[in-house]
Amino acid sequence: MGFHGRWERLSESPYVLCDIGHNAQALSHNFAQLRRYLEEGRYSSLIVVYGVMADKDLDAIIPLMPSDATYIFVTPDTPRALPAGAVPAAERTPRPRRIPAAGAVFPATSSPLPP
Repeated sequence: MGFHGRWERLSESPYVLCDIGHNAQALSHNFAQLRRYLEEGRYSSLIVVYGVMADKDLDAIIPLMPSDATYIFVTPDTPRALPAGAVPAAERTPRPRRIPAAGAVFPATSSPLPP
């Protein structure tokens, strides 16, 4: 199968990107790039499908998340995963900036890539 998921385009219409960035440094770059694409008119809305491992620093990641996106929180299919419902729950705790966008929660995903 090879290595997938580093700013990989999965579809042109709709425009779908996949990235396995999992820390604040990587996600800071990714979210900034997505904001630029939105400003340039490459697309009119942003939907982020987000799953994360339980040991990741949500205190550093959540403030980076674009506030004008719609979020779909998922649980990766691994014992290390943070349950999808814990991400929006963490968002409701006091932080410098919260995610004001709507979010949906789904219980699991076995793969972020199409077959």
